[in-house]
Amino acid sequence: MARVSPTRLVVFDCDGTLVDSQHVIVEAMNTAFRSHSLQEPDATSTRRTVGLSLAEAIVRLLPDGSQNHLDVVVDAYKDASVALRSQPGHEEPLYPGVVNVLEMLLEQEFKLGVATGKSRRGLIATLERHGLSDHFVTLKTADDGPGKPNPDILNDAMAETGAAPESTIMIGDTTFDITMVVRALMAGLNGKTQVAMGAGRMKSTAIDTFVGGPAKILTELFVSKQSEYTVINCVVSQFDITNGLATSKALLFDTDYATISGKGTINLGTEAFDMEVDPQPKSATINTAIPIVLTGTLASPSYGVNKLAAARKVGGILGAIVFSPALVVGLLETGTGEDNPCAKGAKGAPASKELMPAAKEEASPLKAIEKGIGNPLKKLFGN
Repeated sequence: MARVSPTRLVVFDCDGTLVDSQHVIVEAMNTAFRSHSLQEPDATSTRRTVGLSLAEAIVRLLPDGSQNHLDVVVDAYKDASVALRSQPGHEEPLYPGVVNVLEMLLEQEFKLGVATGKSRRGLIATLERHGLSDHFVTLKTADDGPGKPNPDILNDAMAETGAAPESTIMIGDTTFDITMVVRALMAGLNGKTQVAMGAGRMKSTAIDTFVGGPAKILTELFVSKQSEYTVINCVVSQFDITNGLATSKALLFDTDYATISGKGTINLGTEAFDMEVDPQPKSATINTAIPIVLTGTLASPSYGVNKLAAARKVGGILGAIVFSPALVVGLLETGTGEDNPCAKGAKGAPASKELMPAAKEEASPLKAIEKGIGNPLKKLFGN
């Protein structure tokens, strides 16, 4: 029986890849901004948004304080774009050699597709203008899902044609295309990651963010002096990955003045995460650390307080994120040694000073605590 060859798919971006349309995009964007008395973005900034969905591009270009103009500027851009393309003498040429490349690929039995931030109406008009409508078997646009760099439209194109990631090529001209491909690959990952380490050090300001307050004050409270670096006793981490979703099975971070545990998930395809970080300060004089919930995406994270867990701490009900001791010990058998504090705690040895939770003390009101952790968290993530 003859072997069936796998489907081979080549997906193209449109603007800046198939057609030279950036001058039209810049002019339409300027017209849209002028129509609502907004300062026109410079041409370079506009070109850098090519490939994004229209709404996402305009969000990036609007002046500060003008986000309420988003919907009307989107509509104005669409109107300006249609008007420009209907003018006599309008030119939006194909790049040299595009037709020859497409026809060569078809002769070699590749399937062709388009994944673009353009609207479906705009894409179809462009392909019809150049007589290319019959060349492509799948068209994915901003009307079909989240725009680039979200990988959904690329994944949908592969699913629609029956092509596997390893037999698919994406051709584009921006970093958004590259990021989309990386995320599409990440979304299909399966397996696990494991990290186990012993002694080391880390910037104190980063540690203090998770422990629960302004860096200078908390460092002085916990270690009696301001120190640029904090000693790390051990780190243990395992994430199991299924179809691009990483789920924490162990996440433990021990320092001289706090033990930090965590749990949650990270979507490797979309970079969205939902994590809870639970710090346990070792100081007997103060215990303001409360569980922190981290959500959003790696590019745009947000944070909040786990209010139920915080209320339990304030009320004196101690709780912690628990992992299987056997799992932690197994991870540490990669070479960190028997003296690793995480290994001692996991094996049930008498709790050492390093791993003892903080004694319960009177805590501040929740609002004050939330305010205390807010600013350093924002600084940690660049907000």
